[in-house]
Amino acid sequence: QLFCTILYHCAPTTPEALWDKFKHSICDDLQHRLENIWQYRDRVFTDEDVYNYGLHLINDNLKNFGKTLQNFPNMPESKQVSNVDLDKLAIV
Repeated sequence: QLFCTILYHCAPTTPEALWDKFKHSICDDLQHRLENIWQYRDRVFTDEDVYNYGLHLINDNLKNFGKTLQNFPNMPESKQVSNVDLDKLAIV
């Protein structure tokens, strides 16, 4: 949520640079969360999967501010992780 607050209230000129620099820290607990979901326990999630999930969660949080990642030029958007319903994961 901190990253969303920074995007919304501080309007950084290069939000993608912040993402690139801090995405590992922003998403550090998501690998563990993904691995502990029973239907995905045998799945190996790549860093890209984890970052996509992080972007998905950021996009959902931005909706609370009436924004999405599309409102921030050059920010990557989440892509579908194969065989994973990101919308259902967001409630975990």
